[in-house]
Amino acid sequence: MNERLAELELKRQTLVLQSAVLRGDIAAEGAAIQGRFSQVDRGLAALRSLTSSPWLIAGAGALVVVLGPVRALRWAGRGLVGLTLARRALRLLDVGRTDPR
Repeated sequence: MNERLAELELKRQTLVLQSAVLRGDIAAEGAAIQGRFSQVDRGLAALRSLTSSPWLIAGAGALVVVLGPVRALRWAGRGLVGLTLARRALRLLDVGRTDPR
């Protein structure tokens, strides 16, 4: 009977260890998914802030009317690339700075 209890205890310890490993795997996957969703949330927040400005919407409409839809999209694409490059450059420049607080 003692041998059976020892065997059951060994199985229990193995299952506890396996469940700990699985919990760690789930936490790692959850962190990766959370990172992706946070990027989507930031993008949606930026889109909301852009669409909340009536002047920006009116300007975009005027740009489409003046340039035509094809050229307006081309200029918007170039502007988006420029904005992305500027943000990356600013982020790289901020890496070396120390917080003044």
